[in-house]
Amino acid sequence: METKWLNDVKKGKYTGIQQAGLLYSYGFQYKEYVELTIHELMEKLNDNDEIIRRNAYWMISKISNRSNHRKFLIPVIPILKFGIMKENKRIREYSLQAVHNLAKTMPKKVTYLYNEILEGFDSFEKDNQILSLNIFIELSEYGKLIPSNDFFIKYIGDKKLSPYLVKLLIYQDSYKSIFSLVLSNLQKHDLSKVIFAFIDEACNKRPLKILLALKKTLLKMDPMIRQNSLLILSQNPSIRNNPKIYLILPEILKLITSKIQAINRISLFLLYDIHKIIIKELFFYSENLLKLRKMGDNTIKIVIDSILIDMASIDIDIIQKYKKRIYKNVKKAKNSKDVRLATIATLGYSKIILWIDYDNKNIGSHEKAIDSCLTLIKKYPISDYRYYIYERIGFLNLYNGNFSEAKKFFKEAVNTKQNLLTTYRSTVFLILVNFILHLPKTALEIEAEFKKECEDFTLFKSMKKEIQIWFDVFEDLYHFKIKNAKNKLKSYYGKIIIKNKWEFQNKFLILQHLNEIKDF
Repeated sequence: METKWLNDVKKGKYTGIQQAGLLYSYGFQYKEYVELTIHELMEKLNDNDEIIRRNAYWMISKISNRSNHRKFLIPVIPILKFGIMKENKRIREYSLQAVHNLAKTMPKKVTYLYNEILEGFDSFEKDNQILSLNIFIELSEYGKLIPSNDFFIKYIGDKKLSPYLVKLLIYQDSYKSIFSLVLSNLQKHDLSKVIFAFIDEACNKRPLKILLALKKTLLKMDPMIRQNSLLILSQNPSIRNNPKIYLILPEILKLITSKIQAINRISLFLLYDIHKIIIKELFFYSENLLKLRKMGDNTIKIVIDSILIDMASIDIDIIQKYKKRIYKNVKKAKNSKDVRLATIATLGYSKIILWIDYDNKNIGSHEKAIDSCLTLIKKYPISDYRYYIYERIGFLNLYNGNFSEAKKFFKEAVNTKQNLLTTYRSTVFLILVNFILHLPKTALEIEAEFKKECEDFTLFKSMKKEIQIWFDVFEDLYHFKIKNAKNKLKSYYGKIIIKNKWEFQNKFLILQHLNEIKDF
């Protein structure tokens, strides 16, 4: 189908290329005419008349827009090199447009032009620099070709070029030396959307590199860069849920002591958000946490106390000296008017109350723990940590043998639609409770959906192993091989070091509950 520009060429409105236009009009039906058109234009590209040369380059750029005709332009590529480097602004523009289009479908053919374009970049006009950056983006996707960090440092502050440079950054091998420049541009030139889009993509593709870059920018002198670094960590699940996030623990702990409240609060709640993922690594920083607890204000005390309680689920010794004091703190704080603080305190309280009395004197402690969580739900429209409250109520009911309520709240937890890295435990126990309640069909339906989610999601190695053990257990339960299922769980739990007798007992309560599964 002919276009307006081709009709204009055929009518002779563009000097020197009318014959090429007539030939090309037959190319939509007969491909050999496209080849004849290119040969005709190649002669014009070397014409002594600048206007004829310019028109020929222009028509080449138009032909390059048609993906099915690009292969016929391969002989023109060496001439485009001269169009870029030796000719005037307009011819350079047409040459770069053609190269950009060719790079979309045949990047290998134009890769050798990369160095030529990079070499001439400084002298190019702004529009042609933008075209060049678009070519770099296409070639970076294909051949890992990317300008040096010096190139980014030189141009990242340019209002017109920076959006394209940010897109190009995704292919950079290391962000350490340039990430602070990226973050400092968040508030400039309306670039926040472009930069956050880059960060989202980079976090998904190469989270470790972003983490290492953020490790450096977290302690920059500029408080805005520090704050932006924290916001990236707080808002991006791919990086926040990465087990390697322990790499930035020293920086986070230091920022909690910042005199700038916005920074210390974001750091504090970020630490709480990630602590379950890196709970074992936190033991290496137990002295830092206890020091923060001692020196910090009330908010810091409550959050650190709740983290220490979760750590005590593994090893009670970490809070043995402070157990009753911490218990009193979280018990009081669960009535806080600050919904986030009240939720964090309630989660801590619902665990520590199970340990605070000795030798089975804590009769009714499970009920008290459940009541505290239910009171919180009634009092506040919980948002930030709703999943964890529902999950906690589910586990407390499971330990207590109230399977219907456990099922209800595990289902509520799963329905919060959190990241799979967060919700997988609730899903596992929702399936288990359905087996205990003699609902194997429902259990298998949930399991099938869960398996599909796991296939579509990149799981960490330890999590993948844990989930597979549960899939094996469910297979045994479905075929009434209760003893096999219990042995698998005993073996699994036996490898988990828990130096907290109350939590250890809770784990083995689950094994006892498997006895409820009989012939359906």
